[in-house]
Amino acid sequence: MNRIPHWGIDVEGRPAIWLKGTEEVEVVGEVHHQAHLARVASPVLQGERKMDAAAWLVPEPPTQDGLFVSVWLSGGRVGVMSPRIATLWHPVLGQLGAHYGRPVACFARVIGRGGAPTDDEGNALAVRLFLPPPF
Repeated sequence: MNRIPHWGIDVEGRPAIWLKGTEEVEVVGEVHHQAHLARVASPVLQGERKMDAAAWLVPEPPTQDGLFVSVWLSGGRVGVMSPRIATLWHPVLGQLGAHYGRPVACFARVIGRGGAPTDDEGNALAVRLFLPPPF
């Protein structure tokens, strides 16, 4: 936990632990949250562009299916970390949150088209996280 670059700041008016990193991590499941992503990103995305935002990383209670980390932007869930990435980050996020008593956030980028949420070719809004190495 001490090796992971982090510090306390306010994010969207809430105290948080901010993770700083350059490793790009794909979020999965955004196709189920296109309406929220379109509301958040449509004022910024025109054509193929990107929008930068803060992402909240929420470790979910363990299930028999494994460990999950939900990703939230602007008050709405937009997907989850892949199972492989969630397995690495779930305990780290839990420790950071418990140690500081704050939720954890990081830099994110929404990419894609600002028009229709999806089309027949699968074009959709996607989310990328930027994280430090977990260990």
